[in-house]
Amino acid sequence: IPAWASSTGRRMLFPMGLLGAGEKHLFEHTGRVHPVYFAHAYRTVDNVSVSLPPGWRIASTPVARQDSKAVEYSAKAEDVGGVLQITRSLRIDAMKIDAKLYGALRSFFQSVRDGDEQPVVLQRSE
Repeated sequence: IPAWASSTGRRMLFPMGLLGAGEKHLFEHTGRVHPVYFAHAYRTVDNVSVSLPPGWRIASTPVARQDSKAVEYSAKAEDVGGVLQITRSLRIDAMKIDAKLYGALRSFFQSVRDGDEQPVVLQRSE
């Protein structure tokens, strides 16, 4: 993906949330008057393998995350024989969330954004 990673000299920072753009701007407002409705319960699972170009290796990966209740988010990045393996899951089991619970829902989606922005550090091999 062109311009997805950002270069910092001999290193590149590669965000974990390759396919999580749909959640990037959800629930940014601090207040809510009406309940939140989802059209249906759903689950998205992304399983992405990234083959690194010659001369690059994975220097570090973020700590795996797991948040689980009526909504669930998990993200994990691993070095599998020099291939970056990213697994991300988002599950929403609620169809209606009362306005009084909006703060918790907003906090959850902020956690999703934070998890998606965690970088995998790639480094040039010597």
